[in-house]
Parts: sequence; structure tokens; C-alpha cells
Amino acid sequence: MKYSSRWWGETMTRSDFAGTGKVFSFTLAQYLKSKSAISMMVLMVVLASVCTIIMVSSSANMIPVSFNADRAVIINESGHDIRTEDIAGFTPELAGVDIVIAEEDFASVLRQLDSRPGSVALLIEKVDDGELSVTPYTGAGSTVNSYTIFLLSNAVTEAISLARLREAGIGDEQIDSAFAPFSVSSLSYNQYMRRQEDGLPGGESYFWMTYAYSIIVIMLVIFSTSYIVRSVVEEKASKLVELLMVSVKPLALLLGKILATMCFMVLNMFLLFLGVAFTAVVINNFTDMSFSPEMLAAVGINLTSGGAGILLILVVLISVVLGYLTFSIIGGIAGACCSNMEQIGAAVNIVSFLALFGYLTALFSSIFGSRELLAVFSLLPVVSIFVAPVTYASGIIGFGLLLVSWLLQAVVVALLAAFGARVYGALLIHKGNRVGLRQLFSIAGDAKRGVQA
Repeated sequence: MKYSSRWWGETMTRSDFAGTGKVFSFTLAQYLKSKSAISMMVLMVVLASVCTIIMVSSSANMIPVSFNADRAVIINESGHDIRTEDIAGFTPELAGVDIVIAEEDFASVLRQLDSRPGSVALLIEKVDDGELSVTPYTGAGSTVNSYTIFLLSNAVTEAISLARLREAGIGDEQIDSAFAPFSVSSLSYNQYMRRQEDGLPGGESYFWMTYAYSIIVIMLVIFSTSYIVRSVVEEKASKLVELLMVSVKPLALLLGKILATMCFMVLNMFLLFLGVAFTAVVINNFTDMSFSPEMLAAVGINLTSGGAGILLILVVLISVVLGYLTFSIIGGIAGACCSNMEQIGAAVNIVSFLALFGYLTALFSSIFGSRELLAVFSLLPVVSIFVAPVTYASGIIGFGLLLVSWLLQAVVVALLAAFGARVYGALLIHKGNRVGLRQLFSIAGDAKRGVQA
């Protein structure tokens, strides 16, 4: 069979893109009508909601809450002379709290708590064998959180220890010296070597930033590619593509599918965020748990204005789009090489292996790489998709080098699009065994020589 297509050096014209909108509308409509695609969307929304609930329940103790009591009443039945200044000096958060050593009985103090939602009563009493216990109490309508109760209990416990030391004849200067604050920090060998060699900024945080970003990119690539490959093969099997090729150029066919898949993936992402937002509203209004920006910050997601600038968001978006176009064109060509549904797996694996290579390179370079190596990877097509935005955000490369990285990636996209324009039409009408890499370049060579069907 002979093939006809375009020359490598020939410039693409507007006619090559004619019909892109029709292919886009048709492909997107097919996605929205597909039961499997709809089922996958619903499943993703459900999973996002479940993951939100799990995150809230598992991160509740990680939320950085603030002290919110305005009064602490100490019911001292220990027999020790406890000072209010010792309690107030436990932490700066207690400096403005009204701390009172109660003179009335326990029952009278408890009755007052119901009318004071910001108050906490702490009972110090003797138990068996001369031990002491500290028990906090709050009223029926109390607004005091668990962090505040925990802090007050510790403050009272330390005040008892100080009272015992004074009763043993130890002076305040000796107590201050014994209780002088100190800090402990740890540093791994790799972190130490990086600091010594002026290595990567951020240390462990750089790795987690790379990991989080790379996971998002590789998921987008694999999901979108599988949709594109399946769509191409289904249209080939149904002979529908032969009708489309009568009025639409091969490049427009490929580009329309890629843009439709991108739109479909954006819709999926929007529904995921909608599912998370709906779950957050339900959690906040109908459960005892709370979903807040502080909780997201506790697990490493910062949504505050200082968390990510507009420029950095644009950098990530541009890099992701370039990466998406690169892998999608490869996926479209790989899908066109297949003739039946049984060959889809091999086509998807080609893109998956390339994406996995970039993903693993980004991860390993974040652990073992140097600044120089990361700068090189930021310029290397395919790998740069996973590396460049993080190296820019971390200050390893500047904006100028990032622009060069984008330019190189855009050149790769243009070359892949030109290659796809030359071979895509021939591949779409190919039947039989899956076209291999050698045969693919043979088709491209025939097109370059202008061989006519």
C-alpha cells in the first residue's frame, strides 16, 4: 500500500486545521454519551468525597488551632500553694486569661460554667497513694476547644511541680535555671551533605513538592491518553473515521480529539473539586468534624494568598499544557497504529512508559541530583515537563531558562504535530497488525518522497 501525506519541511497552513471544531464537538459529545466515561466521572467524584472525609478524620489532630478560653478557675484540693503566675507563665497564650484560684466549693464552680461558655474549671485533687490528678470541666454550652483544655491541664500540672519544688526549699533562680527552655533538631546525612555542598534549597520539602506535582501530571497524561487511544481505535473499527477524512484533514482530526479530551479532563477536574466542596459543606454543617483551609495547610496544601503567586500558577498551567500536548499527540499516533480494541493496551503502554520515565527521573533527581543536573533536566524535553516548574519555584533556574525550556518543548510539540500530519491519515485507514516503529518511519519516508496511494 502506498501513502500520501505532507513533506517534513512544508509549512502547515490554515487548511490543515479546517474542521477541528467539528471533530472537537463530535468527540466531546461521544465522551459525554459514553456510559463508561460517565461511570468513571461518578466514581472519581465519589472517591474524591471519600478521600476528603478520610483526610478530615485523620488530620483533625493536626489542625493548628488557637487558645480560646477567657477564664480558668482552679479548684485546688492538693494542699500545695499553687501560684496563678506560674500557670500564666506556662505559655504566652495564657498571658491574657483570667486565672482564678477558687475559694468556693466544687459544686458552686461547676454551676457557674453553664453561664460562661469561655470558662474552664480544673479540679486538682488527691487520689490513692498520695498522687494528684488534674481534671478539666466545661459547661453545657462551652466553646472551648480541646487544644485549650490540653494546654491548661499541662500548665496546671507544671504549676504543681513548681509548688512542690519551692516547698522542698529550692529557690526561684534555681527553678528558672532548671526549667530553662531548649530545642532539639535532627538532620539526616543527606541533608547535611547538601548543606555542606550548597545543594538543593528546601531539602525534604523540594522532594515532596516534586512528588506532588509529578503525580498530578502523570495521572493527567495516563488518563487523557487512554481516552484518546480508545477514541481513535473505536472510530477506526466503526469505519466512522473514513467518513470524517473526506472533509477533515488528518491534523485537524488529531487536534480535535486532543482538545476535546483536554476539555473533558478539565470537566472531570471541576467535578472533583465540586465533590470535595460539597463534602466539605456537609462535614461542616452535619458532623462534629470541621473542614477548613487550616486543615489543608496541615497536610501541606496552602490556599492562602501567600501560598502560590499568580505567576507560579501560570508557570504550572503552561508546563502542564505543553506536557499534555506532547503526550497526547504521541498517544494519538500510537492509537492510530492499532486496528482493533485488543491492541489498545500496547498503545497506552508506550505513552505510560515515557511518562513514567519522566516521573521517575524527576523523583530520583530530587533526591540525588545537583543544581546543575536539575538545570539540564529542566531543558530536556519530556523530562522537563516534570522538572522545570518545580526547579523554577525552588529558585534553581530563573525565568529565562524556564522560557528556553518551554520553547524546546513547544518545538517538540510542533515536530510531533508535523509528523502526525504526515502519517495520521495513512494510519487511520490501515488494517491488520499493529504498526511498529520501523514501519511507522517507513510510512513517514514514503510520505516525504510524495508517494501517492
